[in-house]
Amino acid sequence: MISHSKKIMIHGMEADRSGLVAHPKRSLAGKFFTSLVPPSLDRTESSLRQQWKLSGSLKVLPMEKDNIILFEFEKKRDKKEVVKGGPWNVDGTILVLKKCSQDISMVDLDFSVACFKVKVIGLPKFNYTEDDVEKIAKKLSDKPLISYKYNEFTRLFCVRVEIDLKKPLPPGFYINGNGRGPPFVQFKYKNLGEFCEHCGMINHRICGEAAKMRPLTRKFKTRVYGPWLRCDHKVLACNGLPVKFYYSQPKPFVDMGLTYEETVTYAQFMVVVQVDLVYKSEQEWGGKKLVRSLLVSGDNDCFRFSCFPTQVIKDVLAFEIDRISPLAKLTSEDKTSIVLGLVAGLMKQRKTWSKKRWIPCKVRVEKTVMVPPVDMEVMLEEAKDKKLHKTIDINIVKMVGFPLGKSDDVLRKTIRDAIRGVGQTQFPDSYVESWVRLVKRPKYYSRLILEKDCHKCVKVLGPDMDMFGTCCICQEGFFLGDYATITSCSHVFHSSCITDWINKSTKCPLCRVQLEVYTLMI
Repeated sequence: MISHSKKIMIHGMEADRSGLVAHPKRSLAGKFFTSLVPPSLDRTESSLRQQWKLSGSLKVLPMEKDNIILFEFEKKRDKKEVVKGGPWNVDGTILVLKKCSQDISMVDLDFSVACFKVKVIGLPKFNYTEDDVEKIAKKLSDKPLISYKYNEFTRLFCVRVEIDLKKPLPPGFYINGNGRGPPFVQFKYKNLGEFCEHCGMINHRICGEAAKMRPLTRKFKTRVYGPWLRCDHKVLACNGLPVKFYYSQPKPFVDMGLTYEETVTYAQFMVVVQVDLVYKSEQEWGGKKLVRSLLVSGDNDCFRFSCFPTQVIKDVLAFEIDRISPLAKLTSEDKTSIVLGLVAGLMKQRKTWSKKRWIPCKVRVEKTVMVPPVDMEVMLEEAKDKKLHKTIDINIVKMVGFPLGKSDDVLRKTIRDAIRGVGQTQFPDSYVESWVRLVKRPKYYSRLILEKDCHKCVKVLGPDMDMFGTCCICQEGFFLGDYATITSCSHVFHSSCITDWINKSTKCPLCRVQLEVYTLMI
């Protein structure tokens, strides 16, 4: 067909009048999907060269009609990476790229369908299965699923599908039908660009329609479309709100994650910095205001340094705090206030520690981060789901006990009973089978352990023997050198006693408060 058609030259590139391309294996055809004026050719070329970071050269050639642009790559691998990394946009306007064929004209290509990588956020863990990927893809598109990534441990679930741009973007879906109550699963699109936040269409920026709403809580609604649909949408720290910080001086024998150096003859500061992120959202609707928040505690960062003059302490603290990654994006004013506040606290209590060898200090920094109500909704659901599965794991470990000699059928029944025992009636067989494989490992052993961040383990010193009284579990007192555990409800037990107790009941033996525990598996 090509040999009989009359050929023309387009800016030095050979093509025929029907739009067939001379080098389809190294070319892509592109067209902006927009009802507005598309970006200029010069702007398109400069922007895409910057985004693509090609290893070879590139020719950008406009066709005579239909606003189609031809991209010819010097290297095939550059073309492959561009297709894999799409979709792409120039100044927020999406550019739909299509592979050129040997026998299909560019004017016959469908530029109203684009391939998107979509992250699925908010699925409960039991819905994070590979069996559900096709169902999720159909919520996005009626076209076949291209690819997906699934990781059970990191809760990463991404799909790659073709999206019909003539329809509003799918924002997500409710797990069990439509309406309030069931969890909302959110879609986040990579390289989305601009779209109408009223109707969800991608071919214009704003329309005259009223913004589409959906229930958020029983009393409040939220917009369906917003910047949260972008995968690269970043939540913002409240720069207008200074961080809150609290200082305390724990007892020297409390484990702070640092090894004492008995050979050191001079006094040392030992500092623990705990960064708590407070995610917060505000929603206004109908003259009312809804404020929701979620506290996420991070790991402790520990460091120590010798007692030097005040200015040296300031410099050391400033250097160490700069290295703590959760604080990396704080303003310089916030960092300075943390350092000066800690130094002021140390100097104020100088008389109490001046003759001590170890000076422990704990700093808790509270950093507020604003998120959209839709993201907060998903985060709260994920926190609830995480807590549920922690309870399920604990219940399974307690009911399975020592699995030696138990048949697979008995183990499956025990595990299913343990899951149903916490009110979860729907779960995949693959989850049960994974537990069966785990407990049948030759070196399998598990115990429930108290969370270190919630409870304290201390070595009993002389004054503590009378202060701690009697352990209510074994009805015996505390002796010098014993290890005692102070629970979050402020009750004291022998560490060995409370460790054995929580493997029978996870509630405090005195006040029946639920204790924070985790499962240790070997």
